[in-house]
Amino acid sequence: MNVSKLMNPIIIATGFFLIILAGGRFLFDPIGGQNAFGIPQVETNGNLSFHYIKGIRDVIVGVFFLILVYYKHYKLLGWFLLVSGVIAATDAWIVLGYNRNNVLDAWMHLSALPICILGCIYYLRKNTN
Repeated sequence: MNVSKLMNPIIIATGFFLIILAGGRFLFDPIGGQNAFGIPQVETNGNLSFHYIKGIRDVIVGVFFLILVYYKHYKLLGWFLLVSGVIAATDAWIVLGYNRNNVLDAWMHLSALPICILGCIYYLRKNTN
């Protein structure tokens, strides 16, 4: 199987479905996004700043993935996937810390790790000539 025909759709699907839609949920349904993220409800006294910050971060990261794929900036995409893997690992660590190792709550972050690692290796080694 040709890896290049497989990798771009995986990155596009990840960028759109897993990141942009998750971020959008934090923007438009902050408490629902919090629950889906794996953090139990905490008293915010009506201050949803964290939710909006997380939401816009995810939307921007997802859009940036799509821009890099569209314009074929593969080396930069590889480096961005490396950094995004750190974000995914940190998010998973936070969720697992809150939920006493409940992997089901951290599935989105844990599933992003192999995509980020494999994508990073693939795009950094990709011949762009």
